[in-house]
Amino acid sequence: MAVRRAFANSVLLLILALGLATSLFFNFRSLSEIRSLQGIIDEYALREKILEKKVQNLQDAAVPGPDWSERASISTGDPREEALEDLLSRKDLLPWEGVVGGTMRIPGKSDIWFLGPSWCMAYIEDGHIGGYMLLSYEITGPGGIRWKLLDAAPLE
Repeated sequence: MAVRRAFANSVLLLILALGLATSLFFNFRSLSEIRSLQGIIDEYALREKILEKKVQNLQDAAVPGPDWSERASISTGDPREEALEDLLSRKDLLPWEGVVGGTMRIPGKSDIWFLGPSWCMAYIEDGHIGGYMLLSYEITGPGGIRWKLLDAAPLE
């Protein structure tokens, strides 16, 4: 009987030891995964700080644009959109004629940049020659925009 009890205790002790070993194995494995994930988190936190610094540098270097919300009170809709559409339609402001049968124009809205409170620069071309023009503008009321060509420079 004593041998049987000792054997049962030994088996129980062996089962407990295996359970403890298994638990330690998975615990160690989990700790390794946690350390690995913490390393990834730290790497992304560093990347985030670097990107935040780059964004700040870009914001510091950016040319300030107009305050469109201020201009919205004297416009019927989106004042920026109205200014873009109006400038795209104004062929009289283009400083050069097209050559070789080309028609001088601003290719699209993405070729117009608003600078400061009341200036605008636009790329123009006819498919053969191109350049940039600098304009001043004033939103005079609903649907009204006054443009003035200040300078133009051809690409060579």
